[in-house]
Parts: sequence; structure tokens; C-alpha cells
Amino acid sequence: MPIDQILIIGLIALASIATPMLIKAFGKGRQQAADILGLQLDEKITAPPDPNRPDEVPLMTGHLHGLPATVFVSVTNRRVGVNVGRERNTIGQAKTHLALALPHPSPLTLTISPILNATLYREPAPTDPVVPTNDTTFDQAFLLSSNNPETALNLIDAPFRQQLIDLRRSLLPSAPNNAVGHATASLLMGRLTLEPDRLRYTLRGTPNAKIANHLQAASMLMAQLIKKL
Repeated sequence: MPIDQILIIGLIALASIATPMLIKAFGKGRQQAADILGLQLDEKITAPPDPNRPDEVPLMTGHLHGLPATVFVSVTNRRVGVNVGRERNTIGQAKTHLALALPHPSPLTLTISPILNATLYREPAPTDPVVPTNDTTFDQAFLLSSNNPETALNLIDAPFRQQLIDLRRSLLPSAPNNAVGHATASLLMGRLTLEPDRLRYTLRGTPNAKIANHLQAASMLMAQLIKKL
């Protein structure tokens, strides 16, 4: 098995168990994350899921940058490229999401994904058209897609792109400028998704202090983007 797949399995391989059971196993990390973000932790995980988003389990609520904020987790099963007999292995992949509610409906959908070349944890292909920015540094690290390319390019302008690049570099400042460094930085970076009613930032893993600090930094960029809508 390639070394990158071994690394990722070590980072994200979680048993395929019920989401609430998985979440409760990380109680200390959840509390640390809530304290860092300044959000209210639902200690008993009693917040009802959105019927339109039944796979999301809310963990924290409150406000960030004057906007209603929710942290939730999801667990999805993914097939990995290791065959056992005639079937492929399936692992549970946990993700932590920070969602900021929009003050009014978004006129477009938009996704900014880190470019991941390892098949094991590559995200599904975007449903919206890919939008090249003609910013070489950005386009080598991120994939922008939107159902409204012109508006997307106006929103994701040069200053905002630079802030995303700076955030990516800050996650691993000592990363070598080669394929390994690029892959590692891309793995650590989150996925930004603009939906009709919210802006969401998604990271692999369950809530802990490190993830909360990352979400805190990302939330500032999210608030800036929402103001531009």
C-alpha cells in the first residue's frame, strides 16, 4: 500500500459505529473546542437534527462574528482501495463542520476544495462547474466550483484567495515545497461550501483543540465572505 494511504488510514480510519457513540468518545476534545470557539456545548447531544440534513449531529451553537453558528459532525462510510476477498474495505470517516447562517439567501452555490491527489480520501467531484481563477498559486492548491462563475470570481477575489493561501501555509509552515508537502497541507486544509442558507467549513476528524483553532481562523474568512454576498 502506498505510504500516503497508510498515513491517511492512520488519521481517519474509524470504526463504522453510530455517530452519537463516536462523538461521545471525544468528550474532552468537544469541551476544549467549545471553549476555544466560545460556543455552547450540548453536553448530552440532545439537539435535534435538521430533518433535511439527518446525517448531521449538532454539537455546539452560539454566535461567531455576529452570525448564528453551529458546529456539527457527520460520519460517512467510504470504501478504501484495499481488497479483502472479493469486497473492498469500508471505513467510517468523521468530519467536523462549522456553519455560519446567512442573513439572506445566497444568490449562488460555491465550493472551494483543497486539491487532494490520493484516491483514498479524495472528495467527490463537484456538481457545479469548475471555475479557474487564473491565479496559478491558488489553482494549484484549490479547486473552485460554482453554479455562477462570474459572481464566484467576484467573491473569491485576489485578496481573499491570498488569505486562503496564507491559512493553508499557516497550518504547516515547515512543509517542504514538493509533492509531499503539498499533499500534507492539502490534507489539513478544510473545504468551504456556500449553500443557500449557510456557509460551511469542513475538516476531517472530531472536535478537539487543534480543530477548533483551525475553525476559529477559518471563521474570520467566512465572515468576510458573507459580508460580500
